Order: sequence, then C-alpha cells, then structure tokens
Amino acid sequence: MIFLMAIFMGIFYMMGELSRVSADPVTGAKSLVEQSILTSLSPYLTHPDRRDPLERLSVRGGQAEIWRYESFEQGEVEDKLCLATRSLLFGRLPSNEGVKALFRRHNELRDLSLIFYRQKTAVTPQLSGQYLQEQKSLILARFTLLRERVFSLDLKQAEKTLSGVKCVERAKVILNDLWISESILERREALKEASIELNALKASKLKTRDRAVRSP
Repeated sequence: MIFLMAIFMGIFYMMGELSRVSADPVTGAKSLVEQSILTSLSPYLTHPDRRDPLERLSVRGGQAEIWRYESFEQGEVEDKLCLATRSLLFGRLPSNEGVKALFRRHNELRDLSLIFYRQKTAVTPQLSGQYLQEQKSLILARFTLLRERVFSLDLKQAEKTLSGVKCVERAKVILNDLWISESILERREALKEASIELNALKASKLKTRDRAVRSP
C-alpha cells in the first residue's frame, strides 16, 4: 500500500511539474495556462520588460487574472470598457483564438478576470522620522467570465451586439460580472454630459447658420 501511494504521489508531482514552464523570455509566462492566455487573447500591448511593474498574470486554483494598467485619464471611458469586454471574449488581435478555445484547452480553468488598475502611492511615516513610499494597485474595473457562461454564449451574436452606445450595458448581461469603480462611473457620466452639451451646441450653431443663409 505504501509503495502504491508513493507511486501515486510521484505521478501527481510530475503532473504538477509538467504544468509549469520556465518563464518565457518573450512573453514572460510562467505556466502552460499563462502561455495559453497570452496566445489566445494577447492581452498586453508591450514586451514584459516594458510593462508596468504591477502588470501580471495570476493563475491560482483554477482562477486566472489578467492585471493591466489603465488610468482612464485619456480617451473615452465607454470605448475602453467596450473594447476590454471584446478583448476578453475574442482576444485583442484578429489572429487570437479567443476565450472559448482557452477554456477548452484547460479543463482546470474555472474563471477568468481582466482587471484594470492604476498605481497609487502610499506614504507611511516611520519611527525614524523618515517616510516609506509604496506603490499599490487601485482597481478601477474588473471583467469576469465563469467557465459555464463561456460555453453557453453565442459568441457570434455577442460580437454583433458589443458595439455602439449600449455596448457596456450589453456587456453587463454577457459577462458574469462587470464591476466599475465609483471614480470611473463619475468620469463616465461626466463625459456623457459633456458629449450631450457639445452636440446641443453644434446643433444650435447649425440652426443659427441656417437662419443666416435664409435671411435676405
């Protein structure tokens, strides 16, 4: 019995070792699942050496997280949230296989999240009179898909619906969870109001110009 248990433990250990690979010098992947995420979705724009220090892939106990730096300081919030949802489902590049192929390849994978964060500097006073500075990650948005949902989705239909002004609202229905921080929600609403005011101003100018053209 002890002999059989030793053989079983040895096989279990070897299987665990096979699931790990040395860090890929090009992609930075440290496991087969991480490598599959990178090839299936291409979530990062830059080489590992040029990424933000807190950008990383985390795979633990069937849960995978893609951490990506995004401050939301520039560009349209709505567009970024929509593109993030599309990239989680279909991959960032046309050549990517997408999330369904990723889950098919790894039965151990239960859920996948894309996390947008920005850096926050925390300053802590020390007894010596000096100050300790630490860089922490402040989560701004989280997009999550569970295995069951992935295989129940009609991805062709999802690809058609994830566009336009209602993209984010549709994404909330498609994903298992789409959490957006209060600060980003406020910026999103502010941009919407600014867009409405700008359109109203443009319409007013057009009416004024039309009146001027018509008047003798």
